[in-house]
Amino acid sequence: MISQRNIKNIKVSLLILFFVSLTWFFIAILFIDNRWWYFLFELFPLAYILVYAYRKDIYTAPPLRNALSLLGTSLAIASAIFVMISAFFITAWWLFGILIPFSLLVFQKTLSGKNAPSLGRNARHFIYISTFSLFTVTFLLFSVPSFAANYFQMPNNSYDQTPPKIYSLYGGNLDVANREHIYAQSWFDYRNRVNDLHNVIWSDPITNSLRADKEFGYAQNQYEPQDRYKGDVARALLYMYVTYGDLAGFDKTKIDINLMKDWSKMDAVSQDERLLNEWIKINSIQHNSNKFIDYPYLVGFVVP
Repeated sequence: MISQRNIKNIKVSLLILFFVSLTWFFIAILFIDNRWWYFLFELFPLAYILVYAYRKDIYTAPPLRNALSLLGTSLAIASAIFVMISAFFITAWWLFGILIPFSLLVFQKTLSGKNAPSLGRNARHFIYISTFSLFTVTFLLFSVPSFAANYFQMPNNSYDQTPPKIYSLYGGNLDVANREHIYAQSWFDYRNRVNDLHNVIWSDPITNSLRADKEFGYAQNQYEPQDRYKGDVARALLYMYVTYGDLAGFDKTKIDINLMKDWSKMDAVSQDERLLNEWIKINSIQHNSNKFIDYPYLVGFVVP
């Protein structure tokens, strides 16, 4: 039989573990690598266990109880709608996110139903409100960037302009550079769309010939650009993947998404990249930008 003292120690330990985990999650996702959003799969059951453990200690007066009940129901419905939309337009894996609104409904039922604690209990609003609110914020911290990263807007269907010679992708002399398709022309049946200006850049003719239509990577039959150009390649390929990946003529297998995420992190956005991106957005026929240049942190949320 576990003593009351031991039960209290376990509950306090769970509370400390939750906030340590939550703190680590925010540090990891904001300052280390935003692919740490997978850590949500630990925070979700931990948050549920924590609220369940403290359910008898939580006291809410009727007006506040009703407000929390309405808030919980609204958030659950809104989250469920968001998850279903994301599952339809992004990936079916989003259906696992239905656990989030389900947990919100469970919290609301546990804490504001007919079996809610009586008025004589000591108030511990902090446990409920902080856990409920912070977990919702954590969910939004993942879901909003994920939706933004995987949402695309097809550019104007005209790619007959030539990008300005702002910089050469693999180095070399811009005066004698060739047009290079980062996502190779031979990989895409829609030959006009492979000329998307975010995919076309200038390259040294010899280097361009060496690359040919090889996939990017470290293997002997692949092409590895210099470290200072790896991020340029990665952000262009991720743009093509998100924008055209659902078209029948697009071969997704040519892009190693996780490798491109690593390369993007390894090589930050350069000033030349930004200049070309601005020119395409403002002066070209396409009038669109590469979101992974504007907001590099979105790279970690691309769904393979």
